[in-house]
Amino acid sequence: MPTILGIDYASIDNNEPPNWTVAKQPSGDGSTLQFVILRATYGDWIDTDYLRDYAGIKAAGLLRGVYMYPLYKNGQGVIMTPEQLVDALLRALMQGGYERGKDLLPAIDIESGGSPVKYGVSAANALKWYERIYELLKAEFGVAPMIYTSGRVWREDLKNLMTEMTDCALWLAKPWPWVEHTTPQRSITQAFSNGMYDPEVPIPWGGGNWVAQQYQGDSWGWPGIVRPANQPGQVDCNRFHTIKEGAKGALVRWYQQRLSGIVVDGVFGPKTKQAVINFQKAHGLAADGIIGVKTFVPLSWVVPHA
Repeated sequence: MPTILGIDYASIDNNEPPNWTVAKQPSGDGSTLQFVILRATYGDWIDTDYLRDYAGIKAAGLLRGVYMYPLYKNGQGVIMTPEQLVDALLRALMQGGYERGKDLLPAIDIESGGSPVKYGVSAANALKWYERIYELLKAEFGVAPMIYTSGRVWREDLKNLMTEMTDCALWLAKPWPWVEHTTPQRSITQAFSNGMYDPEVPIPWGGGNWVAQQYQGDSWGWPGIVRPANQPGQVDCNRFHTIKEGAKGALVRWYQQRLSGIVVDGVFGPKTKQAVINFQKAHGLAADGIIGVKTFVPLSWVVPHA
């Protein structure tokens, strides 16, 4: 089965408006670009590429989403409150045309650069700061946001602390088998087939519990994306974690909690497959019983049951 691909970028990448028709062309192994995630906010600043490109992503028939990059301190050294940061995100979503229930859930970017830990805050208090952002977003949207992070950040910065945020779907970075500033690898199905390059999942979520992986950072030359003077554009490459009958574990339980009429046992058996098919039919999707990104999006907006 070809891989579902995604890209993410921000204004710092200095890309021109993308040609999405070219960007969507299948790779050699049939993998296709199906989702794009843009940085909506950097601290309380609204990203200009998000405002410029967000509508075009939908017009091209691609799924779209946003992430917020929380900054513990702004450029003047003033501590930013979770309330200020979430307010900025909500203003950005309104300006950019974000669609609740149709777009990917907003993601909180938890990484070293903007973290309270960078300024000497303890891991426990840094986690509380992030958890407050999570609580505000969950109250606003009725469901948990996504989280972008890595196993390293959770291990080194947050000391593998347990958290209330385990109902968040994980978008994980690393490992990057290909180094920065190299050609985007799009025919990746075989490279990832044995699981050797699967991401390290933060301990609180449980092994295998991730929905997307950023597998190549700052790649140069994704088709249809360029920088000024026709220089190759810069994007991060992502893949979606497709699952189907036979899968087991915490990620299966996450989906089962959002499907109707099945036992939450962490086993993707025939009953779970049928529940997925029923859900897909109800949402006008291809009813194949396989959870890809097109099924993930509406499922992620469902309030989970026990």
